[in-house]
This record gives sequence, structure tokens and C-alpha cells, in this order.
Amino acid sequence: MILSSIKKQYFVLSMTIVSFFFLFLFMTYKHSDHIRNIEKTTYIASSLRFRTYELALVASQLSHTPDMTGKARLSQDLQKDIAVFESIMSILKQSVTSNDIGLLDVGPPFDNQTKELVMRAEKEWEQEMKPMLLAIDTLPAREAMRASEQYNKKSINYVYNSLDKVVGALERHNVSVMKRFNRIRFYTFIIAILSALAIYFYVKKRVVKPLLLLIDASHKVENRSFDVKVDVQNNDEIGEFCRTFNHMVAALKQQFEDLEQFNRELLELSSASNILIRIESSKGMYNHICETAMKLFDLKMLWIGLIQEGSHYVKPMAHAGRENNYLSRIKVTWDDSSTGRGPVGTAIKTRKPSCMNTDDALFELWRLEAEKHGFSSVLGVPLLIENRCIGALALYSSTADFFDERKIKQLQLYANTTAAVIENLRLIEYMVNTIARVGEANDEYTGSHIHKVGEYCSVIARGLGLEESFIRMIGLQATLHDIGKANTPIYVLRKPGRLSDEEFEIVKKHPLLGAEMIGEHPSLLMAKNIALYHHERWDGSGYPYKLKGEEIPLESRIANLADQYDVLRTGRIYKKAFDHETACKIILDGDGRTMPNHFDPQVLNVFRQTAPLFEGIYQKYVNFSIEKAGTTSEVPFEWTDELSVGVEEIDNQHKELILLNHKLFDIVNRRESLQQVGMAIDFLRGYIIGDFEMEERYMEKYDYPDREKHKGQHQEFINDFRTYENIYYENIVEPHLVLELKILINNWLVGHVAKTDQDMGTFLKQKISKS
Repeated sequence: MILSSIKKQYFVLSMTIVSFFFLFLFMTYKHSDHIRNIEKTTYIASSLRFRTYELALVASQLSHTPDMTGKARLSQDLQKDIAVFESIMSILKQSVTSNDIGLLDVGPPFDNQTKELVMRAEKEWEQEMKPMLLAIDTLPAREAMRASEQYNKKSINYVYNSLDKVVGALERHNVSVMKRFNRIRFYTFIIAILSALAIYFYVKKRVVKPLLLLIDASHKVENRSFDVKVDVQNNDEIGEFCRTFNHMVAALKQQFEDLEQFNRELLELSSASNILIRIESSKGMYNHICETAMKLFDLKMLWIGLIQEGSHYVKPMAHAGRENNYLSRIKVTWDDSSTGRGPVGTAIKTRKPSCMNTDDALFELWRLEAEKHGFSSVLGVPLLIENRCIGALALYSSTADFFDERKIKQLQLYANTTAAVIENLRLIEYMVNTIARVGEANDEYTGSHIHKVGEYCSVIARGLGLEESFIRMIGLQATLHDIGKANTPIYVLRKPGRLSDEEFEIVKKHPLLGAEMIGEHPSLLMAKNIALYHHERWDGSGYPYKLKGEEIPLESRIANLADQYDVLRTGRIYKKAFDHETACKIILDGDGRTMPNHFDPQVLNVFRQTAPLFEGIYQKYVNFSIEKAGTTSEVPFEWTDELSVGVEEIDNQHKELILLNHKLFDIVNRRESLQQVGMAIDFLRGYIIGDFEMEERYMEKYDYPDREKHKGQHQEFINDFRTYENIYYENIVEPHLVLELKILINNWLVGHVAKTDQDMGTFLKQKISKS
């Protein structure tokens, strides 16, 4: 029952007060009755004095009446008065000797002195006064008169010495009882006041104070102050209510803090999403996605992976945190194989977040590497575009069961925004690259010119200290600088000699044609400026409008130098390709046709400082150029017994590697580009995880002296392939890149398996045979 103990307490208090009140009334009544009894007894004693005098009068009349008739009548009156006197005396005796004065002894009985006085008055009556009266009635007249006179004297003495003393004692007793009654009333009044105060303070402490504290605390909570606590030690319902209130406030505080944290995280997610929308390159976007999630959710490591067309492999695009080569040592898919049963594969297949601790049975395949890196829990969050999944976020924490429901909901919101931005940007990049390749279609010598120019522009923009968004945007949109060449006649672009004036005028129209093709879309405003103005020169000698200085947009001034550098490095039928040093000298010092005053001085100064980076970009593309295809046999690498290293496990891995290489050649020949990518990635991942780690275990076990050099070659190959992957995903429309991958793998087999692994095999054979 609600508030049952409080009801009981206050029922007892109420009953106590009521009982006390009625007890006081009852005692007052009994004292009053007792006082009335005393007064009545006093009256009785006083009446005896009157009766004594009355008896003396009757006795005197009797003794002086000679008439016998009158004497008889007076004798009868005397007998009646004696009877009345004795009756009153009996009542007086009974009153003073009885202890029963009511249901409650509110006062002491008559004291012994009073009793003795009454008993003495009765005795004196019986032994002296009564016999004298009776004798008067029987004596002769003369003797009766003498007896009457003696009685009169005796009665005065009797009244004074006996009855007056009884009355005095009764009066004193009455006064004593009155005083006691007044004391009792005073003490009762004091006790009543003290009791009322005690009850007041009790109620104030046990009820009023807790309620006031609750009201004050409620107002503070209403004003969002949750650092309140009602300190009540009661064990009743009010105490329980206060304790419940404290728990509720603590829970509200935690929930409010969680809500504020959730709101802050949502705002940060919103801010991060807004930044994502402004990022203009997929590489920059992938990095921002990972870095933002790391900051927001306090993770150990995070990577973003995308589904590869034609394959079940999940390609890591970027990571943040303590990766420490973790991604190079694992394989993640989204099929029904063992590699597809982890949190990432499950999230992609089910389209729902999937969380696992590293000690879960389904995570067994990756457990060893995860524990090495200090991971305890992993969450896979799908990247969804409506009902289609394009990949997943993989999040790692050093704490088991780290990903609660709130974090998962937030991460899914973040992943949804991320997926939409990725898809839109991939579409834009695909369109930009496709359009760019259209522009290169008529020029057989440019190769990867458009992409190199984009990277050169990024280097210059970064050297100028421009915002990261500008750097990423120019890296992508500068690839459209020559889109106008799509409408330039092929015979002009492929003319083996120098162009005539008319032909050059035709070529000079390609900036106008490019700007027209790009159009007015605000997302491609930079691309339009670059296409239209990248041949304008700082000194005003460029085309098509002969703009000068800062009339030329900054992005166009940057692209002008980047384009000129790559043109100098590229060979044509009518001119040779210059090396890096010569190209730099021409740009910085001039050669007559190209002069330093053609370029923005600030842009030129940045080029002077960053020129080595230009050479690195150029060499990166050269290393993967289709022109190198002729340096490697088009015949796939074959297995022979001479390739055996003497370790069956390693030999079987090499055989499988060569078999996959054969399949890759077949795929290239069938021109199934999407499947080529999937197969290549699966193939290399399997090789990296399997063959490299297995070889390194054997080298460690048998203390191979050149193991560090051998491991270095493994890592170098992984780095080369990562470079290739980045180029491919930034230039996905270039089909020749798949062939370049095939060449890279075949060269690795020829140079490493057929040579370097043989040296290792010779050493291992000797060690194994001795053991």
C-alpha cells in the first residue's frame, strides 16, 4: 500500500494526541468530581454542627416543658433528630474512610488525621453526646434541666473540639486537592506545548523539510542543474521517494549528458558531412572520412573499404589510426567463404551493422593479427545507397563491447551520408575522367598527360598555401583542360610536322570549345576556367583572349605551368622529349619560345621549390606506362621444376601464384576489364597474405642471412601495387592500366620468384637437409 508506513506513523501520532486530550478531559472531570465530593463532605460535616446545636435546643425545650403532651412530641422530635444526626455521621464516616473515588485515582484519599477526627467525633457522640440526650428524655424535670444544661455546654465543646476540626481538616484537604489539580493542569499544559513542539519539529524534519528539499531540487532540475541530491535519511516512503528522486536525477543527468554528447556528435557529424560535400577528390574524401570518424568516436583504427566490381573482395581505400600494416596482412570479402564471415563481410551481405569481439568464433581468421595490434572489438557499418551496398566502414577499438547501440546508430547515420557523398563524387570523377579521355582520344601521344597535369597542379596549389579543398578540386578538374581537343580535327592533332598558321588557329580554338563542352554547372566552374584560360600567359601573349596578370584566374595560371612542363617532357614525332633538368631550365630561364614571364611569378617560384616532386610524379606514371609493355614478354610465366626452392609449402604457393597469373592473362585477352580488376586484387591479396608471410616465417625459423633484404623486396612490391591501385581508381576509365598490372606481376615473377627465391631456396635446402 502506497505511503502505508507514513499513514501508520501519523495515525499513531493523531491517536496519541486525541488520547492525551481525552485523558486530560477525563482527569479534569475526575478532579472536579473529587473536589465536589470533598465539598459535599465538608458540607455534611458542617451540617453536623448545625444538627448539634439543633439537638441542644430540642433537649433544652424538652427539659423545660411541663406539659406531658408537648414533652412527648418533643421527645419524638429528639429521636428523629438523633436518627438524622447519626445518618449524617454515618455518611461522613463512609466518605472519609472510603478509598474508591472513581475509575482513576486523581487525588489521595482523606488523610489519617481527618479519619481520626471523624472517628473521634463519632465515638464522642456515641459515648458521650448521645447518652446525655437520651438521659434528658427519661430524667425528672429538675434533673433533666441540669442534664440539658450540661449537654449544652458539652455540645459547644463537641462542636469546637471535634466537628470544627473535622470541617477544618476537610477544608484543608480541599485546598490541597485544588493545588494539586492546578499543578496537574499546569504540567499538562507544559507537556501539551512540548508535545506540540515535538510533533511540529518531527513533522518538519520528517515531512516538511524533505518536501521542501524535493521542491528546491525539482526547480534546479527544471533549470537543467543536475548536480543536486536530496540528503534524507528517513526509512519511510518519503525517504524512499527522495532516494528514488536522487536516482532519477542521476539517471536524468547521465541521459542529458548522453543527449548533449549525442547532439554534439550529430553536429560534428553534420559538420563533417558538410565538409565531405565540399571535397572534390575521392582520395581526399576517403582520408577525411576516416580521420573524422577517428576523432568523433575515439577509435583505435578505422578503414573504409569498397566493393570491387567483378569480385567479392573489399578494397581498403583509406585508413586512420594505428594500422601498422594490418590491412596488408588480412583479406576481407563479402561472400560465404571464411573471409566473408567477419563484421565487414556480414555488414555488406545483411545491409546492417555487424559488431564482433575479436574472441568471437566468426572472427577467428583475423584474431591473431587483431590481437597483435591491440584490437578487442570490431564494427562493420555498410555504406548504403538506397538498397545497394557499395562498401563498409570497419572500425576497431581496444575495448571489448565498445560499440553500443548509440554509437552504432550514429555511425550508421555517418555511413549513410558518407555513402551518398562517395557515390556522387565517384560519379563526378568517372564523368570527369571519361570526358577527359574523350579529349585525349584524338591525341595518341598524350598518354596519361591529363592525370599528370592534375597532380602537378595539386603540388603547386599546396605550395601556394591554398586550402585543401582547392588543392583536391584542381587535381581533379585540371584533367579537363584539353577537353576541347575532342572537336579538333585528327589530322591537325596528329600532323607529323609543324602546324601551319591556319592549323594553329584551329588548335587555338580548343579552349573555347572545351569551355562550351563543360557548360555552366557550378561544380565544374574551375574546370571551365582551366579549359578556357590555361593557354593565357602572365605577360598577355597567350590565347584566346590575351589576358594578362591577375585577369587570368589563379587555377588557370597554375594549369598553364603544369601543362607546359608535361608538354616539354613528352616526346612527339616533330620533337624529342626533354629530361627533367632541361624542362626546368626552359621554364625557369626560357628558350625563346617558352619564357619565365609567361608564368605567374608566385607560381613560378613554387615550381622552382617543388620541381623534384614534378619529376617524381612523372616517373610514377612512366613506371606504369603502356610504353613499357614491350619490355616484358607477352607469354605468361611458366612453372618448371628448376623453380623449386625445396620447401613443398612454398612451392605449392608459387604454383598457385603462377596459375592465377595465367588466368589473369586470359582475362586480359578477353578484355573483361571489371573482372580483370577483381581477379588482380584477389590474386595479389592472396599472394601478399599467403606467400610473403609464409616465406618470412621460414626465413626467421632457419635464420636466413639475407632475410631483411628479402622482406624489403616484399614490402617494395606491396608499395608498388598500392601506387598502381591509386592510379587505377583515379583513372578507372583507362583500360590499358589493367594490362600494366599484368606486366607488373609478370615482372615480379621473373625477377623475384625465378631469381631471388632461388637463392633463398638453396639456403633452405641445406638447412633442412642438415636438420
